[in-house]
Amino acid sequence: MANLLVMMEFYGGALLPVSLEVLGQARRLGSALGMTVYALVPLPPEPAEDEDITVRCGRFGADKVLLLTGDSLFLESEMRFEQYADV
Repeated sequence: MANLLVMMEFYGGALLPVSLEVLGQARRLGSALGMTVYALVPLPPEPAEDEDITVRCGRFGADKVLLLTGDSLFLESEMRFEQYADV
């Protein structure tokens, strides 16, 4: 079975709405093609949301949620893929 990975992004400790929109579109594609949708969530130091991140991603279409942790994830203001390789 094929997998569809969606990288979720935060701003100010909250999930960006565009990430949730992409997750919903991935769910539509995954349902049409029989794919599993994974939400890749780099955990911020202090999440600002009241709702559980995994529950929110599931509501928007994720079959599974992978929580990424690591000291170097939020050291720079822009996403660089070598930081995510260490997770």
